[in-house]
Amino acid sequence: MIKKQPLLMPLIVLLLFCTFNQSFAQDGPQTGRDEDMKLQFIVPSGWSVAKKEIGYVMVPYETTDGFILVKEDSFVSVKDLKVAMTNGITQENGTVLKPIGDLTDLGSQGVAGIFQGTIDEQEVKGFLMALMPPSGGRAAISVVVAPLEYFNQSHIDELKMLVRSIIFL
Repeated sequence: MIKKQPLLMPLIVLLLFCTFNQSFAQDGPQTGRDEDMKLQFIVPSGWSVAKKEIGYVMVPYETTDGFILVKEDSFVSVKDLKVAMTNGITQENGTVLKPIGDLTDLGSQGVAGIFQGTIDEQEVKGFLMALMPPSGGRAAISVVVAPLEYFNQSHIDELKMLVRSIIFL
């Protein structure tokens, strides 16, 4: 039986941020609303957004020191979500991200944690937050990743603001 790895594909978007089309940039707050994903969120100020097959990809306007991904995935419970995050992310292309330390519970609705590893042989660090609606059954997975030497508190703060704005439709 193949075990579902819901967080594997998001890291492919690291390649996207290098070639991201800046024409998606807009002035003022941007709201991402997706009826298929049944999510709504506010894009952090200073970040451009594009919908991709994997979810919504955001990159900073003026730098290329990371990306944010927001996607939706199915989970039965927060416990299952935490197990998936604890296992980390491993892809066939060699991408590996593992949690650093214990994951933090976000009340009874989700989990968060710092991850570190490699993407395309580059050392990276990331912060992942995953929330489930009270009805359960799915989660909004949000992750910010940047090269190890550029990852800082501002990446975490941007993701926290984005996750606070998520509305399950």
